[in-house]
Amino acid sequence: MLEVLVKFENEWKAMCKSLGIPNHLVDDIVQDMYLKVYSAAQNGSNIMYNDTEPNKYYIYITIRNLYFDYTKDKSKKKLLYIDEFEEFNLPDNVVDLDKFHSFERILRKIDDKVDSWKHDYDKNLFYVYYLGTVSMRELSKHTGISLTSIFNSCKRYKRYLKHHLGEDYQDFLNGDYDKIK
Repeated sequence: MLEVLVKFENEWKAMCKSLGIPNHLVDDIVQDMYLKVYSAAQNGSNIMYNDTEPNKYYIYITIRNLYFDYTKDKSKKKLLYIDEFEEFNLPDNVVDLDKFHSFERILRKIDDKVDSWKHDYDKNLFYVYYLGTVSMRELSKHTGISLTSIFNSCKRYKRYLKHHLGEDYQDFLNGDYDKIK
């Protein structure tokens, strides 16, 4: 399993950077992710879609949580480390942190909206299609659900989320991070 994950290392590093993780921490976070994922796999978690494709959403959430844990632990300690001064640029870090937290709030809102749906079919289809790497055709083939039904359901989910969260997303795109609650 780790051999397959290592093949995607550049993708994991890109995920880290997209989350606003400073460059000097990216390698450490990725290495910690390998350890965490390996430990989870030993405990029976299903990390892989198949023998060659890891669950990228699971990896993303693991990386995000590791960074949150790092920042939480760092905020408890008032020590200054010399390696932090190399790439420290306050205006960029503050903006990136606001952007990161705003994006996380939008993701939480999406999760809350999806979790509030009454039917498990809708929840499961949403998570499998939007968070997985399975196409609608493959999903239809493997589940026996018609392609039209899957397409219409996904279209309905998109419309629903756009209606309820579109304004927050526009605020995010415009940089109005303080308007996203």
